Amino acid sequence: YEVLTADERHVAYQPLGCQYDCPIVVTALADGSRRTLPVAPGAATTATFSPDGRWLAVGFQGLDPWYASPGADRDGHLAVADLAAGTWHRMPGLTTAAHSTPLPVWTGTDELLVAAGRDGDNRFVAWTVGASRITVLPTRVGRTLLRPDMVALLD
Repeated sequence: YEVLTADERHVAYQPLGCQYDCPIVVTALADGSRRTLPVAPGAATTATFSPDGRWLAVGFQGLDPWYASPGADRDGHLAVADLAAGTWHRMPGLTTAAHSTPLPVWTGTDELLVAAGRDGDNRFVAWTVGASRITVLPTRVGRTLLRPDMVALLD
């Protein structure tokens, strides 16, 4: 299996070698119980759990133009799974270029800060899960280092 993320309560992973439309399994570390999320279209490459453990934000990588994908989601995008309900909420109005993955960091229980690259430029977007709009922040940088515990701007 390929681990997408883990915290003190859960681990999220997908089958090793699966590249597109892969099932994501979330295992509770306390009792070993597992939940397989409904398949969300795309190539999941990064994920992070919300501080309260309710949500799983997943970054889906943008695919090369030559990649023969079975679905319509060729651009990178971000979706958040409600772990209790097993439903997905796609971040509206955000896509990335080929090879680029939106990178999420939780700023609150249901608020995300996302770095997303397109056309050689990185931008930051704020979003509250379920909201119909995103806020594009006025900051643009050439390169970004983003982890669940840190955001660094590189020149």
